Amino acid sequence: MTYESVNNKIIISYANGTGNNDMNIKSGTVSGSSISFGSAVQYSTDNNTRPFGTSDSNLGKVIFITQRNNSSSNQPTNGGAAYVFSQSTITTNLTDQNYLGIAAEAISNGETGKINIAGGINEGQSSLTVGRKHYVQPNGDISTVINYPSVFAGTSVSTTKVIVKG
Repeated sequence: MTYESVNNKIIISYANGTGNNDMNIKSGTVSGSSISFGSAVQYSTDNNTRPFGTSDSNLGKVIFITQRNNSSSNQPTNGGAAYVFSQSTITTNLTDQNYLGIAAEAISNGETGKINIAGGINEGQSSLTVGRKHYVQPNGDISTVINYPSVFAGTSVSTTKVIVKG
């Protein structure tokens, strides 16, 4: 199991228990204290075991390395195998140069509203980690997690307030 930070998912890889130990992968979404998983995707039928995963936090890809326990026409007996998993990622045009600030209130698409710019205090947040730097995430949320692209949003002064780029 590994955490994939670009899409904010828990990714697990496991042998599905068939005679061939076919390998499956599932993507999970954390909400509160529970995780909901999508459907399993089979990614190997080569009798692999002991998957180990790691994530590339810049690209949103997970690499699983497994032990292969059989021989096939093109693979050695008891060798290893590596698989790259990538879900659809969020595309964004966000850069440090085009980040203006944080909306002062919820704004619907196509509507106008106030933006708290550099030096201003945004009071519309919740569950911030006090005294920490927060970064804009690809989906527009802010978090203490540095993501790609890395855009500094501001520093929290309470659980609901952040000094924009301050």
